[in-house]
Amino acid sequence: MTDPARMNENDEYWVARAQAGDSEAFEHLVRRHQRGVYAFCRRLTGSHDEADDIAQEAFVRAYRSMDRFRGESRFGTWLRQIALNLVRSRARRKRRFPLVSLDPDTLPSDAATGTAPGQPGGDLDPLRSRLLRATVCELPEKQRRTLVLKIYEEMTHAEVARLMGCTIGTVKANLFHALRRLRRQLGDRR
Repeated sequence: MTDPARMNENDEYWVARAQAGDSEAFEHLVRRHQRGVYAFCRRLTGSHDEADDIAQEAFVRAYRSMDRFRGESRFGTWLRQIALNLVRSRARRKRRFPLVSLDPDTLPSDAATGTAPGQPGGDLDPLRSRLLRATVCELPEKQRRTLVLKIYEEMTHAEVARLMGCTIGTVKANLFHALRRLRRQLGDRR
């Protein structure tokens, strides 16, 4: 397993090289983060094609904006902020408020969403896992985004707050309400 501190250290090295104009360094960053950014976009959109397009556009924008990355957050967090902005922009253009299809047949599979034991849907039987994914998709947008960032992306409350442009208290409240709704709808009365 990769040590997160070492991974961030390596990101810093590759980011510095990319900011100095080393295109191979940026390609390394893309290879390192492309699966995570794609999975993040897939969870938010529910569509392979949309997630793929948004992830690619996020990397293009990141490349064009490398000189503006100041290192105030992790590089992966910065990429996800770009992707989240693209998801929001695309939703506004389509004048469609829900970002995720509620049709269970179009929901991402456990492999596509990167769930693992201990994560929502990772240690459940297939029927309960599918029900969980459908229930997550029915959450209000802010609760769903908070849940995806905090649980699936394993971000800190502060990182989620920064990405969503809200306070840590709002993140905690969104997460509390999302988890309570999931438990109530799935019949788990913990």
